[in-house]
Amino acid sequence: MTIDFANGAQIICMSMQNPERSEGIAVDLAIIDESADVKEEAFTEHIRPGLSERGGQAWLVGTPD
Repeated sequence: MTIDFANGAQIICMSMQNPERSEGIAVDLAIIDESADVKEEAFTEHIRPGLSERGGQAWLVGTPD
């Protein structure tokens, strides 16, 4: 699901069941809910490169597992 704003900003909601879907997307902010359920390699291999490209931030939300 994608929400487009008039100023060109976007909010993209996606599941981390297939984290490779997030590859190639430059990201300013990633908010990962229930982060204890996301595999570590999903973050390091798929999400972090998109954050590094634009100097983005990641918020890992949830309760410890």
